[in-house]
Amino acid sequence: MSDEEKESSGLGFLLALGGAAAAIYTAYKVFMKPEVTEIELNNVASSVSDQVSILIPAHFEEAVSTIREAKDQHHLTNFDVLALEDKGHESDKPESWTSKAWGCQRIAFKATGDYLVFIEPGIKLTPDAVALSISCLQENNLDALLVQPTI
Repeated sequence: MSDEEKESSGLGFLLALGGAAAAIYTAYKVFMKPEVTEIELNNVASSVSDQVSILIPAHFEEAVSTIREAKDQHHLTNFDVLALEDKGHESDKPESWTSKAWGCQRIAFKATGDYLVFIEPGIKLTPDAVALSISCLQENNLDALLVQPTI
């Protein structure tokens, strides 16, 4: 899929975990105020056969355990994990953008998945976290989902 097709499609379905979700979603839905609905996640993961890109825009030293857990996801048959060093690119960042939003934008254009999963470094993932989230998107016909970790 070309960059123009990705941009015109709004990056297809956007699955978001962690704080990066708000940044990338805002970048594509500027000035629109989407409906916000709280829903419960089903606790039984279904197998997901769609292509999933798990994206981690972070300093690599902060993201090692998150990358390892992302690569260990169950119930996903076709996925990749992309990590992008998000420091050192401030000079090419648009002036009105935050560094996090710019990092999310850059890594999103490298992704090939039907679903884009943004994960903050340091977030502990259960082995079925991504599959549960994608199942929730599909079951509820959602374009985006922000999952808050439990404390």
